[in-house]
Amino acid sequence: MVRLIGFGYDVLLGLLTTSSQFFNAVLIPQKLVEAGYTKVQAIRVFGRAFGMTMPLIYFPHIITSALVINVIPSLSENLELKEFKRVKYDICLSLKITFVVSIIFSVIYILYSKQLGIFLFNDIYVGSFIKIMGLGTVFVTLQHMLSGILYGMGKQISVAFHRLIGIAIQIICVYYLVGNPFYGINGFFIGFIFSMIVICILDFYVLWSRRLYGKKY
Repeated sequence: MVRLIGFGYDVLLGLLTTSSQFFNAVLIPQKLVEAGYTKVQAIRVFGRAFGMTMPLIYFPHIITSALVINVIPSLSENLELKEFKRVKYDICLSLKITFVVSIIFSVIYILYSKQLGIFLFNDIYVGSFIKIMGLGTVFVTLQHMLSGILYGMGKQISVAFHRLIGIAIQIICVYYLVGNPFYGINGFFIGFIFSMIVICILDFYVLWSRRLYGKKY
């Protein structure tokens, strides 16, 4: 029953994630026009944000995905065998590797944003977007690993619920900030990074409540 409920939450989360992407694709250009952009400028800004910047921010997932694929069955098996020391070791090692990888990419994105924009996209403007989103790379990568850890611990419902909160935060920020000339597209970046921070905090709280450090699971 728990697995069935978790699967239902996964389906719901997938639908809402797809819906939020569609919502962003429709609403952000409209809000940018409200902020004073022309329609052409709005589409260009949207393309730089979602077509150029976001794929780079998710690029570290290529590395962490390999860890996630291995950590989920390992955690499930060791929890079943009550090998709690091994569970703690796997979680700590995965988080350390993820943190180091995300820090490296974050530093690269921040320090070499302009060069990356020109080299990869031949666009001198996208560099500023890469620099801003580089600040959130650590949280984006950590939440990806944390979701894998929680899945391995059988906390699918918590994972889905936390991501729903994150999606809600992003949508609210897009709706209220992007149309403000003071923020513009930065309103989306603020919402995206803030949502990742909130998700990480909630995921860490669940890990802590599961008594990872020196207490029972």
